Amino acid sequence: MKPDDNNVMCISKVELSLDNVKSVSKGMPGGFFIYKADDKEELIAWNDMVLSIFGCESDEEFVSLVGNSFKGMVHKDDLDIVDKSIIDQVSADEHKFDHVEYRIIKKNGEVAWVDDFGRLVDTTQFGLVYYVFIRDITDQKRIQEEKLKIQHELEKEQHIKSAREEFLFNVSHDIRTPMNAIMGYTDLALRSLDDSTELKDCLEKIKISSGHMMSLIDDLLEMSELSSDNIEIHLSGCSIDEEMTTAVKMLKESGDEKNITLSLKADIKHDSVITDAQRLRRVMCNLIENSIKYTGEGGSIAVSVKEGPLSESGYARYDFEVTDTGIGMSEEFMQRIFGAFEREATSTKSGAPGVGLGLSITKNLVDRLGGTIHVTSQKGHGSAFTVSLPLKLSLETVTHFAKEFTPDLKADGQFRILQVEDIEVNRRMAEKILTGAGFLVESVCDGSDAVSRIKELPPFYYDLILMDIQMPVMNGFEATRVIRNMGRKDSESVPIIALSANARDIDKKRSIECGMNRHIAKPFSAAALISSINEEIAHSKTNL
Repeated sequence: MKPDDNNVMCISKVELSLDNVKSVSKGMPGGFFIYKADDKEELIAWNDMVLSIFGCESDEEFVSLVGNSFKGMVHKDDLDIVDKSIIDQVSADEHKFDHVEYRIIKKNGEVAWVDDFGRLVDTTQFGLVYYVFIRDITDQKRIQEEKLKIQHELEKEQHIKSAREEFLFNVSHDIRTPMNAIMGYTDLALRSLDDSTELKDCLEKIKISSGHMMSLIDDLLEMSELSSDNIEIHLSGCSIDEEMTTAVKMLKESGDEKNITLSLKADIKHDSVITDAQRLRRVMCNLIENSIKYTGEGGSIAVSVKEGPLSESGYARYDFEVTDTGIGMSEEFMQRIFGAFEREATSTKSGAPGVGLGLSITKNLVDRLGGTIHVTSQKGHGSAFTVSLPLKLSLETVTHFAKEFTPDLKADGQFRILQVEDIEVNRRMAEKILTGAGFLVESVCDGSDAVSRIKELPPFYYDLILMDIQMPVMNGFEATRVIRNMGRKDSESVPIIALSANARDIDKKRSIECGMNRHIAKPFSAAALISSINEEIAHSKTNL
């Protein structure tokens, strides 16, 4: 490396005797070498410690290894940094030693670190040269890296701790908010038993707050499943038009409550594609629901899908967009919008309930579907979310069959249900719902009791079994397997519905695998429970 000529003027010439250099440097505890300060950087002299640092036993081995130049001593990936560092330091003050650290490659191929202190000297024999002192600092570097690694781990732990505390704070806040309303309006309802109007108003508010809490619990559960890779993608043929229409219809009532106009436009040539219809629908529902939250009274939300060019492999890119006239967001918030628990303002300030998980879940689902999601927005002028998915076209047209009509059964005491539930308050609530719908209900507290009861009674005594899963003596999975393997005439045909607080996808899968007909998660809707019971009993009677 050749120094700037302007800085050489101040350097006085010195006599350089190679014999003296070798004699003096021989006993040095560190490496010492001299090289010319020109483009070739030819080595002039070095001591035995330099050979030791490079793992060489002779001058010949060293010259062969480094090519007799300083450039050959420095690791190729560090050359530019080393050159610039030395020249910058010499240019700043040619009277001081420059200092630089770099890697070398030893004779045995090992990479080592050295500390380099050099001084530019003008000699009568060789012109400008560098006197350089080096030492092996590989061990120090390793210790330094270990310290940095430990520091990084400590910072990571602290970040996790802070994130956990923030998580607990957010969850606590967003659980307590609807819980406060539930408890408060329950007290008011108990004091308003003689005022039917006030009582009805309290119960409606309790129902709304319960829905908010249930939405939070569902989001937390889904986020947990996504984080632990328990979410499975099920690919099958589906209709883009049907999924989009369903998503809009599902949220229309929420939009109507704020007088928001919801529109849908499809610009596609191929309607039948292969994807996970449930996850696609969830993505669209999340985006539409988010827009409804942050769009004011009388606003509008436009939902659209556009198909891109078809590839030779049978894939086409579909762009799903949800554009609203809502409050918009800042540039800063857009950078972190898809993070868990991210909200630009708290629900108290924004008036929009939620813990800030919906868009994080959406991003995770889009990733799993192999797509991308991005957002454009302007504060006060609305937002536009675009999801791009590469979808394989279905070779067969997806035929849409209307769901088979199952009439509400007129129970009138002719259908008997066995409820298996260990929590008394849950048993009594379900009994009231079922008897109110006209069913005969018998209850037991454990899976083992259910097995014993069925063994004692004749086949087809029960028309359906509602089975809890987590119970003290015999859980619902075990009880179901025992019942299915009893060898009775009704053991394989009696409908068994899981009614459990185990609400993960993997729990639902286990219920089906052990022999249950379907899985309903608690808390449940009374109407949905009755509808499911009607469908299962009707189906079983048809197949007898």
